[in-house]
Amino acid sequence: MKKTEEERTRKMKLTLQQNTTVGRAVTCAPLVGSRASTGAHGATRPTRVAHLALALVSAFIFQPLALFGQGSLTPPGAPAPTMKTLAQVEPRTPVSALPCAITNAGSYYLTTNLIGVSGASGITITASNVTLDLNGFALIGVPGSVHGIQVASGATGLCVRNGVIRRWGSRGVDAEGSDGAVFEDLRVLDNGSWGLASGQRSVVRNCTAIKNRGRGIAVDYHSVVTGCLAAETDGDGFFSPNGVTMRDCLAMNNAGNGFTPAGVSVLTGCTSRDNWGAGFWVGDGSSVVNCTATANGGPGVWAGLSTVVKDCSLKNNGNGGVVAQDNCTIRNCVVRQNAGPGGIEVQSACLVLDNTCFEHGDEGNHVPGIRVRGGGNRIEANNVCSNRVGIVVEGTGNFVFRNTAIGNTFGNYTNAPGNVVGQILNVTGGATVTNANPWANFSY
Repeated sequence: MKKTEEERTRKMKLTLQQNTTVGRAVTCAPLVGSRASTGAHGATRPTRVAHLALALVSAFIFQPLALFGQGSLTPPGAPAPTMKTLAQVEPRTPVSALPCAITNAGSYYLTTNLIGVSGASGITITASNVTLDLNGFALIGVPGSVHGIQVASGATGLCVRNGVIRRWGSRGVDAEGSDGAVFEDLRVLDNGSWGLASGQRSVVRNCTAIKNRGRGIAVDYHSVVTGCLAAETDGDGFFSPNGVTMRDCLAMNNAGNGFTPAGVSVLTGCTSRDNWGAGFWVGDGSSVVNCTATANGGPGVWAGLSTVVKDCSLKNNGNGGVVAQDNCTIRNCVVRQNAGPGGIEVQSACLVLDNTCFEHGDEGNHVPGIRVRGGGNRIEANNVCSNRVGIVVEGTGNFVFRNTAIGNTFGNYTNAPGNVVGQILNVTGGATVTNANPWANFSY
């Protein structure tokens, strides 16, 4: 009996040692109130009940964690979609054949080069708020076709960009009745009438119009045209019947004028060359600043009433460098080798200040550097050199001060009676100027 109890005790100790490797060691005291017996050596031995209780507690405490629950066994819902829809990938409408009518607002794009049909326009837009991306492709007309793109009158919020429009029977783009349209990065080529015609408050930028049978680029009032080229058209390169702003544009080799904007227009940084008409023909109240006109058949700049021509270069034009009407200001321009009435010609009440005019006229054409037709003009601080005639004042009541004139073949100054002219000091051959008159003109 004693041996059996010792064997059980030994097994209990072994169990405790094994469970200690899984969890923390536990020290168990004899149960309170349990019966104990004393062995031969006086040691206290647990009773059977105590042994059983200790085994149960140990087994519960030191069980592996895997025996406990690991969460709900209910599967989650179906996975959410991760792919975009086709409308999300390309939320635009393709245009893949002509003729095409766009009747709803939205975004449209070409998928390839498209060829028109006789008797119809390529794309007709009757809705507002339409964006048409040519996507680098071309709309190509055929004999008998109408317009490449035709926009209904009154349409607003239009944008057309990025492509070629060529060989249409009439206009490349006919949007003359639109309002607030944007045209950008277009090449409008070889069409039967105007290249690009837009309406009021348009923006035209980075467009090219070449070899169209009418005008190159035409816009209406309050429009802005920037960075565009108009060349080899049968009419004016750039045209507007009302005041516009044009910047950094080039007109060349056109059968009409390079630029023909109506009154209250602003032209900055533009170049006009080799056109059959005038370089710039601008309406009343306009400004032509930092522009260049070279080798045009007409005047470099024809300026309407109250126009400012400033910081311009005007060379080798066929009918004068600047031809100005009343109340104009011509300032700080370089005017050279122009034929016709003179380097600078003004009518009445104009200011001609700080200009350089030289090499006008030849043996058969006595062209002056500056010609004053009317009265009330102020001709001041100009340098007039090597012309057939220097400064010619034909009207009366003009003021001529502080100019310098040298080497003009048939006279440096020719002044009609009835004008106010500062003293003319002849300093030919060199001289020391001791005259204190601040209004003197110099001749040498």
